[in-house]
Amino acid sequence: MTSATMDVNVTVPGFATTLGTSAVLIQRWLSGDFEVALSEVILAKTAVVWGRPYWTARYAPGQVRTALDLLRQLANIVVPDPDVRGVAEDEEDDLVLASAVAGNVDFLVTGDHRFLAVGSSLERVMDLVDWGDAE
Repeated sequence: MTSATMDVNVTVPGFATTLGTSAVLIQRWLSGDFEVALSEVILAKTAVVWGRPYWTARYAPGQVRTALDLLRQLANIVVPDPDVRGVAEDEEDDLVLASAVAGNVDFLVTGDHRFLAVGSSLERVMDLVDWGDAE
């Protein structure tokens, strides 16, 4: 089965609405179309982002807890590969890449265009739109 690590910029908006590529990916994952590998680092960042004013105005605390519970229960939780350092532009992005490597996933799905430059060397980073079109 195809597997992916979804960046925070995919999971957060994907749970917040039923429209758009992120939402479709979340719905397809929840339907069992592919597996997801995440790390506690990604989950913690997801919780931080959902706590920002933009998201608190759109997403109730109960919805955040439910979404985080689903992510923890249904995703394969991995420990980021410690050998992945200095690949991306910042440490936070390296941790997302390290999670994808640790999960041995087929794809890292992101809306962050900085990752796309890394993708040519890893051959597993896909733009959110490209992933939606490919699947």
